[in-house]
Amino acid sequence: QASGRPPRSTPCFRASTRPSCTRSPHLQSDMLGVALLATLVARAAAHGAVSWPRPRNAIDHEDAAAQANATYPYRGQACPSPDGPGRTTGVLGQACFWFSNGCAIGCASCDGKSRGPIPSSGDPRWRRKFDLCGAAARATVCDPRLRTVNTGAACGSEEDWYYYSPWRAPGAAPVFDACGMAGGTPVAGKFGGHYSATAHAKQGDLGSKTLRKAAPSVTWTAGQTVEVAWTVLANHGGGYQYRLCRASEPLTEACFQRLPLRFVGRQSLLWDRKPGD
Repeated sequence: QASGRPPRSTPCFRASTRPSCTRSPHLQSDMLGVALLATLVARAAAHGAVSWPRPRNAIDHEDAAAQANATYPYRGQACPSPDGPGRTTGVLGQACFWFSNGCAIGCASCDGKSRGPIPSSGDPRWRRKFDLCGAAARATVCDPRLRTVNTGAACGSEEDWYYYSPWRAPGAAPVFDACGMAGGTPVAGKFGGHYSATAHAKQGDLGSKTLRKAAPSVTWTAGQTVEVAWTVLANHGGGYQYRLCRASEPLTEACFQRLPLRFVGRQSLLWDRKPGD
């Protein structure tokens, strides 16, 4: 679930727990000398990550043992990304495990332990709205076309279980760190994710402090239209946005919120593609 003001052409889709990939063939950059990050604020297990350009969160992609010990490994891959018909790749390592857990709009901080609704559950404890801090914040995204789960519920009604989720008021929910926290929680257990410790990072590490700069994989020119991609494993009522932060500035949420990128033209979705699709 991304923070920042959603662009008018933000693509919305429903995602399964199988690997899928969204691509924006027309994303416009207005400046040079920047670092790219799609800030994904999550409330449960790992959800997704930028897949192109490959993010610095993928620093451990060559550690097969760490990937196999992740919370939900798929074919031995911690954060599988589509790699052609019927194939996935582990090139992202544990990139999708850098997130913030237990965050809701209007709250001053994330609690690191709560999760959001489970619509498929018959238990009323999970079929309700989750105002984690009692702030009674007001959602700004009510249009069903900009919502991705439970879109038939009237905005703000008791059936609108995702009303307090970060995407429902982009920019109004806190995060642990602009580049995520390893595992989404300071300590593994309960809700959140288990980040398999490597030589690069361990559970609870902050991305902006831990992840080292990587050599640029692409070079963009100011005003150029570029293709980027993001892969998702599970959707908990979120959305996404691409934003930039100047490489000369600290990687903070405020820095990224100042420079959202515009989507241009149509977006595309590759969903667990099979041979021949």
